[in-house]
Amino acid sequence: MTNVAVLGSGVVGATLANGFLELGYAVMRASREPQKLAEWKTTAKGEASVGTFAEAAKWGEIVVISVKGTAAEGLVGDSQQASPASS
Repeated sequence: MTNVAVLGSGVVGATLANGFLELGYAVMRASREPQKLAEWKTTAKGEASVGTFAEAAKWGEIVVISVKGTAAEGLVGDSQQASPASS
């Protein structure tokens, strides 16, 4: 099973995460405040989890960024530091 990390706690992130789950992927949604995603996790169908941006970026074989454009640059920099490829 492929691990898909969806970075973002908004409606777009939820839609993408739910779509990946429906297709049989394991999904981790991420936020600066993972507790904001607790309700999503309880209603998600499939192998769903939540974590920080760094945790999800390290876990995911595919990483989908679904944050506002102004936040994306900092997120990519933080995620690269957590990536196994940068170790």
